Amino acid sequence: MTDRVFALFWALIAGLRLGLFLQGRPAALPLALLSFLAAVRLVRRRPPSREAPLPRRILAWGAALLPWGAGLFPAAASPAPLAAFGQALQVLGVLLALWALWALGEAFAVSPGDRGLTERGPYRVIRHPMYAGEIAAFAGWLLERPSAEGAALLAASVLLAVLRIRWEEEVIEGYAGYARRVRWRLVPFLW
Repeated sequence: MTDRVFALFWALIAGLRLGLFLQGRPAALPLALLSFLAAVRLVRRRPPSREAPLPRRILAWGAALLPWGAGLFPAAASPAPLAAFGQALQVLGVLLALWALWALGEAFAVSPGDRGLTERGPYRVIRHPMYAGEIAAFAGWLLERPSAEGAALLAASVLLAVLRIRWEEEVIEGYAGYARRVRWRLVPFLW
């Protein structure tokens, strides 16, 4: 039931973003596709063989919704070159997240659970490309509209992503072998 409610939420967000695209905001199209695909994946996915404890699952959902809070705070626009770089980073981050979501297929979930190991697409290079894309997009948004509150939310998102990464690595069977084959968790050559 919860998955269907969240799927409806993401479908509505996809519709809103599609409307923004039709109003002349091209960066909204990949966001609309990402939201729509997330909605579809939430209702068409395999059940987990194991799940993280309930508090971790709740925190994971909160972490997924956290970036939405950044829009609640007023922010001044950045100078044009920085804003353009931020927009480009947003689009690249969303495209990476979209690619990762596509590669995950029926193994997609917001909360940590074992729905099988994915080793195709961007998962051949880094182990958590969905989080990498989300963080890059959020950082790009912050570069375009800097604020102290947005920076705090980005820091919280990064911290929660690190926690979610560790929780997923604990619950997915066969993860140790995958970690030996794909060295980098989030950022190639760094971590």
